[in-house]
Amino acid sequence: MEIFPNLPTILYHVVFSTKDQAPLITAEIEGLLYSYLDGLVRSHDGLIIESGGMPDHIHLLANFSPEKSLDGTCLASQPGPG
Repeated sequence: MEIFPNLPTILYHVVFSTKDQAPLITAEIEGLLYSYLDGLVRSHDGLIIESGGMPDHIHLLANFSPEKSLDGTCLASQPGPG
């Protein structure tokens, strides 16, 4: 699988959980949530390979350009204080 030609392929398994593992991810918001995460990953030069989850968490298998810092990418997805 060559997602970024001429660069090593590095896949990341990322898990997001709801606060207190509450079952908050309903069918009504699931599509919006995955669309938002797809946009977030793409904005950091990444590509979601696979996604899925349960009402209290989601999993993403994603590839990011090796030229980007994953630390900055993960921090950008964290909610603000409060």
